Amino acid sequence: LAVPFNFVSNCGQWTFLGNFPTPGSHNLFFRNNGGPIPVGGPFCGFQFNIGGKAITPAPSTISLTSSLHPTATNADGDPSDQSASTDVLVSFSVLPVSLADFNVTASSCNGILNWKTLSEDKVKSFEIEYSKNGVQFSKVGSVQAKNSATGSSYRFVNEQGTAKGYYRLKVVDVDGQSSYSRIVSVDTKCSGVKSISMYPNPLTTSQSLTVIATGYEGTVKGELVSMSGQVIRSYTLRNGTNTLPVDRLAQATYMLRVTDATGESESFRVVIIK
Repeated sequence: LAVPFNFVSNCGQWTFLGNFPTPGSHNLFFRNNGGPIPVGGPFCGFQFNIGGKAITPAPSTISLTSSLHPTATNADGDPSDQSASTDVLVSFSVLPVSLADFNVTASSCNGILNWKTLSEDKVKSFEIEYSKNGVQFSKVGSVQAKNSATGSSYRFVNEQGTAKGYYRLKVVDVDGQSSYSRIVSVDTKCSGVKSISMYPNPLTTSQSLTVIATGYEGTVKGELVSMSGQVIRSYTLRNGTNTLPVDRLAQATYMLRVTDATGESESFRVVIIK
């Protein structure tokens, strides 16, 4: 697929976001910057002019489909300028959140996701979906929405090893409706350097302690220990984001002891307040 390529549509004002190739196909992503599109029709027609000689043997067919309207269409046989068109079924959804930014960076084995919203209304959660190829995604975590009218900032860490990973956010509202963010990607390489970060700290018993582990391998044990040395709670940790409940614990200072698969341990101060 030659990029850039030309495309036109009879509805909306569209921006091409990216091309994610897979064997035998290309996945094209667009964003509508225009006004509302009529719900349920008429369909939006797209015309693609794809440059390059003999993209497929002429006479040929370019199979162009959309995920919501999987109808294959034909193309001309001109080997110097092939084109195809299809209908795109537009479904109605009012997004409960205005997403200002979404990005991912690498930190050793981990992909660090950060996103900001301009406003939120009746949002239940942000589900984080991960893919190794940019096409097939699966859920790797969820972050509760803050539902701030003026927007909020969020962070999530996912352990992906030494690899290239793709991420998208699934925004779920209180009615069960959902929408997706754009796809972002990052390359990670495990450095062997281990680190632990925690927030919030201090925290109350109505909150949970978020522990972000980086550079660990295998099973990691977490123990919340009193200042007298008694183990109060035990947790199983993994590389990436871990959520540790601290409900029903007394107001006090504790130590979180983190022990890796080799038996090496390190302790971190945790303060629980009213």
